[in-house]
Amino acid sequence: MSLRYRIALTIFVLELTMMAVVLWQSLNLFLEESRLQLVTTDQVIVDVLGGFAHTALITEEYAGLQPYLERAGSDPHIHTVLLADEAGRIIAASDAERIGGQLGTVVGAAGRYWRRLPIRNAAGPLGTLAVEFSRDAFHDAYRQALRRGIVLAGAGMFAIALVGLAMGYLLTRRLGRLVVVAGRLGAGQRSVRAGLTGRDEVARLGRVFDTMVQRIEDSQTALERTNQALEARVQERTRELVKAVRDMESFSYSVSHDLRSPLRAIDGYCRVLAEDYGQHLDPTARDYLGRIRAASRRMGERIDDLLLLARLSREPMRREAVDLAVFAHEVLLQFPDSLGGPPPQTVVPETLPAYGDPRLLRVLLEQLLGNAWKYTRESAAPRVELGVILRGADRVCFVRDNGIGFDMVQAGTLFEPFRRLHGAPYPGTGIGLAIARRIIERHGGRIWAEGEPGRGATFCFVLPAAPSAIIDDAPVPPVA
Repeated sequence: MSLRYRIALTIFVLELTMMAVVLWQSLNLFLEESRLQLVTTDQVIVDVLGGFAHTALITEEYAGLQPYLERAGSDPHIHTVLLADEAGRIIAASDAERIGGQLGTVVGAAGRYWRRLPIRNAAGPLGTLAVEFSRDAFHDAYRQALRRGIVLAGAGMFAIALVGLAMGYLLTRRLGRLVVVAGRLGAGQRSVRAGLTGRDEVARLGRVFDTMVQRIEDSQTALERTNQALEARVQERTRELVKAVRDMESFSYSVSHDLRSPLRAIDGYCRVLAEDYGQHLDPTARDYLGRIRAASRRMGERIDDLLLLARLSREPMRREAVDLAVFAHEVLLQFPDSLGGPPPQTVVPETLPAYGDPRLLRVLLEQLLGNAWKYTRESAAPRVELGVILRGADRVCFVRDNGIGFDMVQAGTLFEPFRRLHGAPYPGTGIGLAIARRIIERHGGRIWAEGEPGRGATFCFVLPAAPSAIIDDAPVPPVA
């Protein structure tokens, strides 16, 4: 219920209560006045008839009194008039049939009442005058007063309702204006104002509201200007950062590409020295040549990885529906059967649909599966698994092994370039997981690692969903 109707209802209830009290008091006062008036009228009638009865009792001329009693009995307010002698015998009556009866046996009927007047003289009692009055006059007065009260109450309630609504409207009209203005302000119209005038509290509230709106508008304007300036600065910094990143990628690519030729020359000359002049060199020199060739090959591998990492950031992506299970089988065939131990048992699902760049996702599996293959070499029963599980709303792909694992304290450094947790005897350049992270980031996904020393590692990644439900048919086990 609105405030306007609450005020109107409150005024209506208060005024109705006051009117009910006033009407009740007025009705009681009217009824009391009517009762006193009837009592006075009754007493006058009894006194007048008593005078006639007194004369008749002294003169014993009852026949002359009879017409007066009959005329009195014809009055609507008077039902019966009886005159009895000293012994109580009825000697005159408005109803002649009751003459001769006893006054003591007379009983009042419903809706009537008796008034008796003893008649005396100096010698003693002469008789009794009894008049039976009807209550109809009093009841008529009561009903008339009640009808008037109901009419007045109805008119008063209607008037009170109109007054309450009018006062509610007058009291809340300006508050309603504030509500409308506040609603428009909430809808984004910052130029609205209440514009209330006057000296009462509502007018002061309106002025305070307008001041607040003006301050909000000023603050919003200043904030928009600040945001525009910040946005311009962010765009400028973004352009500078993009240019710097591109320049760095171009520089890295150029440097890495330019270093390949000298390394190939070093490795080639060392090979020629070893083949053509090896018999003239002592064992120490031949060992040095072998070390130089091994170092140049490792450097070449690093340069190749750097070129791959730079190329992953530069080349455009081509997204389409792919099957990671097919890529996994192809990648696993490229790995040697043994790296110093039994070949790992591989577990790959029949199908693992995904959506992304086929070439990049293949490189992703090469890095993750190769990493798992490498670090299970010392396990008694090595095992490498590719799978998918559901974690909440995410469809999480994973590569799990039972190799040497890692401490979760070091999980934050796994994907940094050239950061290796395990050195010799495990080959590698330390950039494979950085390549994996770059591929996932270019797809807009997430990658993380879970592991425990001596109990293997699990590398999890989430790829964004396809624009259409291309992977809905693939069964996905829930999280255990």
